[in-house]
Amino acid sequence: MSANVTHPIGIGFLRLAPGEAESRRFGAVALHDAEARPVPLVNIPVCTFAVLVAVRLEIARRRERARRFGPGKVIRTTTVEVPVRLGAGNVWTVSTGGHGAVFGIGVEPDRPGHTGPWIDPGGLVRCQGVRVRLELHRPADVRGLPEGTGPITKGDRSW
Repeated sequence: MSANVTHPIGIGFLRLAPGEAESRRFGAVALHDAEARPVPLVNIPVCTFAVLVAVRLEIARRRERARRFGPGKVIRTTTVEVPVRLGAGNVWTVSTGGHGAVFGIGVEPDRPGHTGPWIDPGGLVRCQGVRVRLELHRPADVRGLPEGTGPITKGDRSW
């Protein structure tokens, strides 16, 4: 079977991790809730090659109608999920404070000499401040590799 493995790691509003805007590297993102508190991230396979994806959770339709039996209203919400690729590379985490909770995640590109942003700026613009579900997608061709190794190189291209 050659399907990707998906690791959901958190739901919240996307923002840059603390310190990333000043460094101009744009290497890590974080989530916060509606009250601007950081959301801890879970289920992160560190030092593995993966694709970081932010799935935008957009409310497409909200419908209210009166109940047939009993008081109140029935509210039905239809949510549309739009995936946005943020980057691919070796996964690393950012923890703030001394209690070990992980509040940021990034992917380091495996291209030597890469000097640009590590996270796609266009993807950041589309998702920053929007409610998203962060996911890591591990392609089938790198799942069998030992932890901490990059993608399989075929010729002069990295896959």
